[in-house]
Amino acid sequence: MLSVLDKVEARGIQLGEARGIQLGRTETARNLLRMGLEPAKVAEAASLTLEEVDALRGQAG
Repeated sequence: MLSVLDKVEARGIQLGEARGIQLGRTETARNLLRMGLEPAKVAEAASLTLEEVDALRGQAG
C-alpha cells in the first residue's frame, strides 16, 4: 500500500512531467514561428491549439 507521501510524490512527478512536455511544445512552436512556418502548421507540429500559437506570436521573443 502506498503511503500518503508516496502518493504526493507521484503526483508531483506527474505534474512536473506534464509541465515539461508543455514547455517543450511551446519552445518548439516558438522556434518554428521564428523559422517562418505558418501558424496552423506550427500548431499541428507542436500539438498546440491555434489559439496557443497565436498567443505565442503576440509575446516578445
